[in-house]
Amino acid sequence: MPELLEDEIVITHNGVQLTPQPVVSGRLKSVNQGRTVEQYVRDFAENLRLSVKLAKYQIAAEIHETKLGLAWVALSPLLIALPSMYVFGYVIGTNNGIENYPIFALVGLLAFRMLSRTWVRSAKSFRPGGRPNTPFGVPAATGVTAHTLHETVLASVGFAICIVWAIVTGAAQFSTLPLILPAIVLGFLFANGIGYGVAAVSMKQGDFAQAIPHLMRPLGLASGIWFLPTDFIDNGIVGKLFEWNPIFLTFENVRFAIIGRAIEPANFFWLLMIIGSANLVGLFMLWVLDRGRV
Repeated sequence: MPELLEDEIVITHNGVQLTPQPVVSGRLKSVNQGRTVEQYVRDFAENLRLSVKLAKYQIAAEIHETKLGLAWVALSPLLIALPSMYVFGYVIGTNNGIENYPIFALVGLLAFRMLSRTWVRSAKSFRPGGRPNTPFGVPAATGVTAHTLHETVLASVGFAICIVWAIVTGAAQFSTLPLILPAIVLGFLFANGIGYGVAAVSMKQGDFAQAIPHLMRPLGLASGIWFLPTDFIDNGIVGKLFEWNPIFLTFENVRFAIIGRAIEPANFFWLLMIIGSANLVGLFMLWVLDRGRV
């Protein structure tokens, strides 16, 4: 580890001297250097409230100076979903006899937007030269969790609309509706875990951060937003790959809660394994890379 130079950088704001920052090899020394995994996780846990505050600020920034305000939280996914739902479902015919197709498709879009926008935000925030949404010295994991909370709140508003729609049209399964909260929590944890990994890779590879947005659309189409992949593929290796796709299972969790679409129990536990592994591995990757971030 390089030795500290004697000079220090003094940062001032409006004439007020802030805490001097030690210099390592001509740059600001990261306060994360030397922090153990246990310390990193503890610091992350202590900053969870900050994640909530950051998510609130991000939502407020999106609707700032708009006349409709919070109404855009519900209107945005609907304006995207309705044209695509018509084209894919009724022009191309991917509805393929799926019951309650409008709710089925809207839930898929909302869930995928929650996942994809979390990953894109995480990639762009922590790419080389990016602008992290966390203050200096705060674990990058805190910023990723803020992005995930932000997108989960927006998606939850849409899911509430789907529930009302299902109740009005008689499509709701009241026996499974209590499962909506666990389904959203599982989606949040999955998005968050993959977000950790995306942020960690983006710290080292700026090209990866630039490529992520372009990968999301084909990934969404292949994961079953507008159709059931298993309805188009014979039971075989390819069909099983679709059935075990964690993104597709995230959609199906919410669909099952609202309109009663079933998920195989083995695949459900597979999703739990993916969620746990993604969070643990992603958090470890961020600990390794975050020590050099300033």
